Amino acid sequence: VTLVWKLLFNLRGPINGLLIPFGIDPVAWLSDARFANLALIITSWWHASSYYMILFLAGLQAVPVVYQEAAALDGANAWQRLRHVILPLMRPTIVLVVVLSIINGFRTF
Repeated sequence: VTLVWKLLFNLRGPINGLLIPFGIDPVAWLSDARFANLALIITSWWHASSYYMILFLAGLQAVPVVYQEAAALDGANAWQRLRHVILPLMRPTIVLVVVLSIINGFRTF
């Protein structure tokens, strides 16, 4: 995995290849202090995202289907069900993920 990230952040890597068409000069992601933190944040996010997605999946599965069906019967579309039913019921899971990511951020940097 380390070799893949090293290749991605290389001066001639695909990330810099995406920046060149926009007129941005290649960035020394791993050797420039300004961009090394950003590279570390990206790799840390990638590392932790699967764990957070599992937590979100568990939170989604914990939302009772009865509430979603009731909202659908009341005429709520998918966006309204997400905004007014699912997200409020997932608030404890969202808070947990935010707290864990903050703790992980303090531990990393």
